[in-house]
Amino acid sequence: MTAEEKFRLILKRYLPEKSIEYVFYILKEKEVHLIITKERNTKLGDYRNPFKEKGHRITVNGDINKFEFLFIFLHEMAHMNTWILYKNRVMPHGQEWKEEFVKILREAVNLKFFPEDVENAIIKGFLSKKGFTAKSDDVVKKLLRNYSEKKSTTVEDVPENAIFVLKNGRQFKKLEKIKKRYRCQDVVTGRFYVVHPLAEVVEVHEG
Repeated sequence: MTAEEKFRLILKRYLPEKSIEYVFYILKEKEVHLIITKERNTKLGDYRNPFKEKGHRITVNGDINKFEFLFIFLHEMAHMNTWILYKNRVMPHGQEWKEEFVKILREAVNLKFFPEDVENAIIKGFLSKKGFTAKSDDVVKKLLRNYSEKKSTTVEDVPENAIFVLKNGRQFKKLEKIKKRYRCQDVVTGRFYVVHPLAEVVEVHEG
Protein backbone atom coordinates (compact mmCIF):
# COMPACT_ATOMS: atom_id res chain seq x y z
CA MET A 1 0.00 0.00 0.00
CA THR A 2 1.39 3.40 -1.01
CA ALA A 3 1.61 6.41 1.30
CA GLU A 4 -1.21 8.08 -0.65
CA GLU A 5 -3.45 5.04 -0.25
CA LYS A 6 -2.77 4.98 3.49
CA PHE A 7 -3.60 8.67 3.75
CA ARG A 8 -6.87 8.17 1.86
CA LEU A 9 -7.80 5.47 4.38
CA ILE A 10 -7.20 7.93 7.21
CA LEU A 11 -9.36 10.55 5.49
CA LYS A 12 -12.10 7.94 5.08
CA ARG A 13 -12.38 7.70 8.87
CA TYR A 14 -13.18 11.40 9.17
CA LEU A 15 -14.84 12.56 5.94
CA PRO A 16 -17.99 11.74 3.94
CA GLU A 17 -17.15 9.34 1.11
CA LYS A 18 -17.98 11.80 -1.68
CA SER A 19 -15.57 14.43 -0.37
CA ILE A 20 -12.44 12.32 0.16
CA GLU A 21 -10.83 12.85 -3.26
CA TYR A 22 -11.67 16.55 -3.20
CA VAL A 23 -9.99 17.07 0.18
CA PHE A 24 -7.06 14.83 -0.78
CA TYR A 25 -6.46 16.91 -3.91
CA ILE A 26 -6.53 20.20 -1.95
CA LEU A 27 -4.11 18.89 0.66
CA LYS A 28 -1.73 17.60 -2.00
CA GLU A 29 -1.92 20.59 -4.35
CA LYS A 30 -1.47 23.21 -1.61
CA GLU A 31 0.95 21.06 0.41
CA VAL A 32 -1.23 21.35 3.51
CA HIS A 33 -0.40 19.56 6.74
CA LEU A 34 -3.75 18.32 8.10
CA ILE A 35 -3.65 17.78 11.86
CA ILE A 36 -6.49 15.83 13.45
CA THR A 37 -6.65 16.78 17.12
CA LYS A 38 -8.33 15.55 20.26
CA GLU A 39 -11.37 17.38 21.60
CA ARG A 40 -10.83 21.12 22.14
CA ASN A 41 -13.42 23.11 24.05
CA THR A 42 -12.54 26.50 22.59
CA LYS A 43 -12.54 25.66 18.88
CA LEU A 44 -13.32 22.96 16.32
CA GLY A 45 -10.55 23.85 13.89
CA ASP A 46 -7.98 26.43 12.91
CA TYR A 47 -5.59 27.47 10.15
CA ARG A 48 -1.94 28.49 10.49
CA ASN A 49 -0.12 30.13 7.60
CA PRO A 50 3.38 29.04 6.49
CA PHE A 51 6.13 29.97 8.94
CA LYS A 52 9.84 29.26 8.57
CA GLU A 53 10.08 25.64 7.31
CA LYS A 54 6.43 24.83 8.06
CA GLY A 55 3.81 25.05 5.32
CA HIS A 56 0.05 25.53 5.52
CA ARG A 57 -1.45 23.81 8.57
CA ILE A 58 -5.12 23.04 9.14
CA THR A 59 -6.28 21.41 12.36
CA VAL A 60 -9.73 19.87 12.86
CA ASN A 61 -11.10 18.15 15.95
CA GLY A 62 -11.31 14.40 15.45
CA ASP A 63 -14.26 13.82 17.79
CA ILE A 64 -16.95 15.35 15.55
CA ASN A 65 -19.04 13.60 12.88
CA LYS A 66 -17.94 13.37 9.24
CA PHE A 67 -20.17 16.14 7.92
CA GLU A 68 -19.10 18.46 10.75
CA PHE A 69 -15.46 17.61 10.03
CA LEU A 70 -15.91 18.50 6.35
CA PHE A 71 -17.69 21.78 7.12
CA ILE A 72 -14.97 22.86 9.56
CA PHE A 73 -12.25 21.85 7.07
CA LEU A 74 -13.89 23.98 4.36
CA HIS A 75 -14.10 26.90 6.79
CA GLU A 76 -10.36 26.65 7.47
CA MET A 77 -9.62 26.10 3.79
CA ALA A 78 -11.27 29.49 3.14
CA HIS A 79 -8.84 31.03 5.65
CA MET A 80 -5.97 29.43 3.77
CA ASN A 81 -7.16 30.70 0.39
CA THR A 82 -7.63 34.18 1.85
CA TRP A 83 -4.10 34.18 3.26
CA ILE A 84 -2.67 33.07 -0.09
CA LEU A 85 -4.42 36.00 -1.78
CA TYR A 86 -4.00 38.74 0.83
CA LYS A 87 -1.49 37.49 3.43
CA ASN A 88 -2.18 39.32 6.73
CA ARG A 89 -3.64 42.45 5.15
CA VAL A 90 -7.30 41.59 5.82
CA MET A 91 -9.47 40.69 8.82
CA PRO A 92 -9.74 36.95 9.69
CA HIS A 93 -13.51 36.84 9.05
CA GLY A 94 -13.76 39.88 6.83
CA GLN A 95 -15.39 40.26 3.43
CA GLU A 96 -12.48 38.62 1.61
CA TRP A 97 -12.76 35.48 3.74
CA LYS A 98 -16.54 35.41 3.30
CA GLU A 99 -16.17 35.53 -0.48
CA GLU A 100 -13.73 32.61 -0.42
CA PHE A 101 -15.97 30.57 1.89
CA VAL A 102 -18.98 31.17 -0.36
CA LYS A 103 -17.00 29.95 -3.40
CA ILE A 104 -15.98 26.79 -1.55
CA LEU A 105 -19.48 26.10 -0.21
CA ARG A 106 -21.00 26.60 -3.66
CA GLU A 107 -18.62 23.97 -5.03
CA ALA A 108 -19.44 21.62 -2.13
CA VAL A 109 -23.17 22.01 -2.83
CA ASN A 110 -22.66 21.36 -6.55
CA LEU A 111 -20.70 18.20 -5.70
CA LYS A 112 -23.43 17.02 -3.27
CA PHE A 113 -21.11 16.58 -0.30
CA PHE A 114 -23.79 17.25 2.33
CA PRO A 115 -27.21 15.76 3.18
CA GLU A 116 -30.19 17.54 1.62
CA ASP A 117 -31.29 19.43 4.76
CA VAL A 118 -27.77 20.75 5.35
CA GLU A 119 -27.39 21.59 1.67
CA ASN A 120 -30.63 23.58 1.71
CA ALA A 121 -29.50 25.47 4.83
CA ILE A 122 -26.18 26.31 3.15
CA ILE A 123 -27.97 27.59 0.04
CA LYS A 124 -30.37 29.71 2.09
CA GLY A 125 -27.88 30.97 4.65
CA PHE A 126 -24.67 31.35 2.66
CA LEU A 127 -25.38 31.41 -1.07
CA SER A 128 -28.37 33.77 -1.22
CA LYS A 129 -28.11 37.38 -2.37
CA LYS A 130 -28.43 38.57 1.25
CA GLY A 131 -25.08 37.07 2.12
CA PHE A 132 -24.47 35.28 5.40
CA THR A 133 -24.18 36.10 9.08
CA ALA A 134 -23.12 34.29 12.25
CA LYS A 135 -26.71 33.04 12.47
CA SER A 136 -26.31 31.22 9.13
CA ASP A 137 -23.29 29.41 10.54
CA ASP A 138 -25.16 28.44 13.73
CA VAL A 139 -28.13 27.03 11.78
CA VAL A 140 -25.90 24.79 9.65
CA LYS A 141 -23.85 23.58 12.62
CA LYS A 142 -27.00 22.63 14.54
CA LEU A 143 -28.20 20.58 11.58
CA LEU A 144 -24.79 18.93 11.27
CA ARG A 145 -25.01 17.78 14.90
CA ASN A 146 -28.04 15.66 13.97
CA TYR A 147 -25.70 13.34 12.06
CA SER A 148 -23.71 12.39 15.15
CA GLU A 149 -24.30 8.80 16.24
CA LYS A 150 -24.60 9.85 19.87
CA LYS A 151 -26.90 12.76 20.63
CA SER A 152 -25.15 14.94 23.16
CA THR A 153 -25.78 17.99 25.30
CA THR A 154 -23.63 20.96 24.37
CA VAL A 155 -22.72 24.22 26.07
CA GLU A 156 -25.38 26.12 24.13
CA ASP A 157 -28.03 23.79 25.64
CA VAL A 158 -26.97 24.64 29.21
CA PRO A 159 -29.04 27.34 31.02
CA GLU A 160 -27.23 30.56 31.90
CA ASN A 161 -25.59 30.51 35.36
CA ALA A 162 -25.79 26.70 35.54
CA ILE A 163 -22.72 24.61 36.36
CA PHE A 164 -21.65 22.11 33.70
CA VAL A 165 -18.94 19.49 33.34
CA LEU A 166 -17.00 18.96 30.10
CA LYS A 167 -15.72 15.61 28.82
CA ASN A 168 -12.29 16.38 30.26
CA GLY A 169 -13.79 16.67 33.76
CA ARG A 170 -13.44 20.44 34.15
CA GLN A 171 -16.39 22.30 35.70
CA PHE A 172 -17.58 25.70 34.53
CA LYS A 173 -20.33 28.17 35.25
CA LYS A 174 -21.99 29.37 32.06
CA LEU A 175 -22.22 33.14 31.74
CA GLU A 176 -23.17 35.46 28.89
CA LYS A 177 -22.66 34.93 25.17
CA ILE A 178 -19.84 36.95 23.61
CA LYS A 179 -20.22 37.01 19.84
CA LYS A 180 -20.29 33.30 18.88
CA ARG A 181 -18.95 31.78 22.12
CA TYR A 182 -19.93 31.67 25.77
CA ARG A 183 -18.01 33.31 28.60
CA CYS A 184 -17.58 30.70 31.32
CA GLN A 185 -15.93 30.65 34.73
CA ASP A 186 -13.81 27.72 35.88
CA VAL A 187 -15.41 26.61 39.17
CA VAL A 188 -12.09 25.49 40.66
CA THR A 189 -9.70 28.28 39.65
CA GLY A 190 -12.14 31.16 39.15
CA ARG A 191 -10.53 31.99 35.81
CA PHE A 192 -12.67 33.01 32.84
CA TYR A 193 -12.67 31.35 29.42
CA VAL A 194 -14.66 31.54 26.20
CA VAL A 195 -16.06 28.13 25.30
CA HIS A 196 -17.38 26.95 21.94
CA PRO A 197 -21.19 26.52 21.96
CA LEU A 198 -20.91 23.00 20.53
CA ALA A 199 -18.46 21.70 23.16
CA GLU A 200 -19.94 18.48 24.58
CA VAL A 201 -21.24 18.51 28.16
CA VAL A 202 -21.47 15.37 30.32
CA GLU A 203 -23.24 16.84 33.39
CA VAL A 204 -25.37 19.89 34.17
CA HIS A 205 -26.18 21.21 37.65
CA GLU A 206 -28.81 23.95 37.69
CA GLY A 207 -29.27 26.36 40.56
